[in-house]
Amino acid sequence: ALDKDLPDLNYYNSEVRTEIKNIITFWLNKGFDGLRIDGIRYLIEEENNYCDTEKTHEFLSEIRELINEYDSEKFIVTETKIRDNRAVLEEYFGSEAKPEFNMLFDCDSVFSCLKSVQSGKDFTGNTLTVKAPYISAAFANYIGASSDYFNRLGYVFSDNKAKLNQSIALMLLRTTVPFIYFGNETGIADGEFNWKIVDEQNENAESPLCLTKSLISLRNENTEFKKGNVVKFTSTTPEQKNVISYAIYSDKKLFLMVFNFSEDVIEKISFYQNGLLKTNKQLQVLIGPDTSACVDFNDEFVSFNKLQPNAFRVYELSDKTVNQLFVSEKIPVEKTEVEATSDEKSENEETKAE
Repeated sequence: ALDKDLPDLNYYNSEVRTEIKNIITFWLNKGFDGLRIDGIRYLIEEENNYCDTEKTHEFLSEIRELINEYDSEKFIVTETKIRDNRAVLEEYFGSEAKPEFNMLFDCDSVFSCLKSVQSGKDFTGNTLTVKAPYISAAFANYIGASSDYFNRLGYVFSDNKAKLNQSIALMLLRTTVPFIYFGNETGIADGEFNWKIVDEQNENAESPLCLTKSLISLRNENTEFKKGNVVKFTSTTPEQKNVISYAIYSDKKLFLMVFNFSEDVIEKISFYQNGLLKTNKQLQVLIGPDTSACVDFNDEFVSFNKLQPNAFRVYELSDKTVNQLFVSEKIPVEKTEVEATSDEKSENEETKAE
């Protein structure tokens, strides 16, 4: 054991294995839908090997067999804390013939999202497009803290609401299954959940809570955010590293996302759109600016205009009118030449008066 107060069970003992299965059965019989099992990489040691052993995988297969015996659907999820090693991570899915976990937390996606928002540059790589190896398996991610080893979003981004909201959006606008540790949907920075904050944010249409609700509704109403295809677009200016665009789509619907991680206004940026956007339909804003004239496309490119600092947008490709769910940025109104001249004249008159 790593700690004298945390005993290490001997899984080579058949009575121990049976008792663990009895405990699982007890809770599932109570009506629980499943289990989260952590620290799984170190469950059963082998000689000269204490991590990711074959014996551990064999026992996980036995647990999955137990789970599968129930008529009502049950599932098991694990947080392995594996990063930058997809092959070892995906071994915990097992195979279709001999499955293990239904769901794995994808640390690569979580940390790449947070690093992108924090740094102002794209570190998402291919984490937006990863897929589980077979249909009954899925990747999960967590919104902010995962209860034991990661700080809350409200702590990470402090008073920067734009980055806080952007990080929430980036984690929910993907095909992984989101887990939200209580309070992160309101951006609180500590473990004390204050219901007054909830009341205040429910009344504020631009709050993290209202954004979270809008994104969850979007996910629940569109299966594309569960099992859709994902493609990350290539910028027409490869040297730019702070704006990303990607699409989540099926043969019925397409949703287009763009994120500006930088602190600068991007006047215009274009991406190769891979022929996915059909010109007989329109890109209508679901989450984005308070004006609609900020995106255009043709058969080859899609362009975004007036991207504000830490902006994020969601468009739906549709020939029907859709309702905007959330205003994520405000585009400054450009003054006409007459208005600009008038303002300058007023300023000069005020200076003379002084």
